[in-house]
Amino acid sequence: MIKRNQKGFSLLELLIVVAIITLLIALGIVSYIPAQKKSRDSKRKGDLEQIRAALEMYRSDEGSYPATDDVDTTGCTGTSIASDDNTYMDPIPCDPKNSGDYQYSYSRITETSYQLTAKLELDTATGTCDVEGYYCVKNP
Repeated sequence: MIKRNQKGFSLLELLIVVAIITLLIALGIVSYIPAQKKSRDSKRKGDLEQIRAALEMYRSDEGSYPATDDVDTTGCTGTSIASDDNTYMDPIPCDPKNSGDYQYSYSRITETSYQLTAKLELDTATGTCDVEGYYCVKNP
């Protein structure tokens, strides 16, 4: 004899609930990943602006920008931007994902221009960079 007033859930009801929860988790993950990439790209842009500010303070005090050899932005080595008298940034920030390094190039000819470059995860190249997928800060 089967009782019709049993309490509990049927197998079909449980499968529907599990499917809905799985779908919600998948949607959450899909929307979370681009948000993480955008956040890391914003961090990269902010880091380049901080490095730019340190370079400008260095130039203000020293009369020219530091040579490329004096500013190591690769590999998260913990180097700094410093002169004999002052430290302008210590340490230089690292790429948030360590997937690419910040690049610093200096013009030895004019001693008044440089370029900072970071590779972005999203293809939203902005700034003064001519290469798609990169963010650049140049002076002048």
